[in-house]
Amino acid sequence: MNLGHLYALKGKPRPFAITSRRRARCLCALCLSLPISCWAWARPGTENPDRRIEVLIDHGRLAEAKELLPGRVAASREYPVVRYLHAKLLFKERKFNESLETLSSLLPLALGQQGLPPGDLQISDPVALLDAGFRTKILLLAGQNYVLLDRLDKAEPVLLTAAQLAPEDHLLQFHLGMLYFSTSRFAAAEAAFTQVVRLNPGLMKGHEFLGLSQEELDKVELAIRSYRTAIELSVGRNLGDGAPYLRLGRMLSARNRHVESLPLLEEAARLMPDSAETFFLLGKTLSALGRPSEAEKTLLRSAACDNNYADPHYLLSRIYLAQRRSAEAQQQIQIFEQLKAKEPKNIAKPKPSDWEP
Repeated sequence: MNLGHLYALKGKPRPFAITSRRRARCLCALCLSLPISCWAWARPGTENPDRRIEVLIDHGRLAEAKELLPGRVAASREYPVVRYLHAKLLFKERKFNESLETLSSLLPLALGQQGLPPGDLQISDPVALLDAGFRTKILLLAGQNYVLLDRLDKAEPVLLTAAQLAPEDHLLQFHLGMLYFSTSRFAAAEAAFTQVVRLNPGLMKGHEFLGLSQEELDKVELAIRSYRTAIELSVGRNLGDGAPYLRLGRMLSARNRHVESLPLLEEAARLMPDSAETFFLLGKTLSALGRPSEAEKTLLRSAACDNNYADPHYLLSRIYLAQRRSAEAQQQIQIFEQLKAKEPKNIAKPKPSDWEP
């Protein structure tokens, strides 16, 4: 039996290389010492309980995953796969520090550093620790946690190590691209997202963030092409995602291509009825096209979506001034100045949803 099959997590078995007879004897002895339940992973037709938990986590069914995890801990003496699943669950619950703490025993081993894990980790499946696929998953999860905690200096070496283990993994390339984009290294981000869409042409967010990177590099026509591809994928798969419409509409609006941006922003508003930014950009476009009544209604909708969003109030003041409604214009400019003074000066951190292609 191929030992790498025992704890493969992705559905595709990964071969395990044995480089010497002595190592082969050691590994055989090691596998014979594993609990019988471990061999169930390799038997056809046997349900993998850990894989089931991971699927529940991936589909957002966190309560069900939480119910199953304690039983796996009791059955397996908290072996590394269960610890990884626990960390992944915490990540999904946005408990990023706790997720990293749970991974702390596994991370040195995943990075290939020497030394034994702390005593609280009883290893009953050391084969899994030698599997590149499992190491990659640990490193990817750690990298995501580091990014969302704004510890980018820690995130980059972890993600780069993971990329060396799995150079053809589109998810790793995606997360590297997100890291580069978050740190304003747009050329590197473009290269990473180009790899993503090469490895997985059907990944909508890959094309979307490739467009964002190209936009930052002022490669407008390439960005339009990437955004259009993202829109086609969203429509073709009935994803109902308004983000690519918003991003393309915003880029065109910023370049005074208002006629082109209008239908895109209208569709984005339909798909994202609670997005203050979308209604603001739509109102701005309507105003630029000489449709002030519609612009006013749309900007009021934007302000209602987010009471702390300053920008629609400024545009409303401009519309009211043009209509000689001085008192209302003054009121809107005061609201704008008050809200603008409260806005954080730093750039917003990436949202967890941005890191989940």
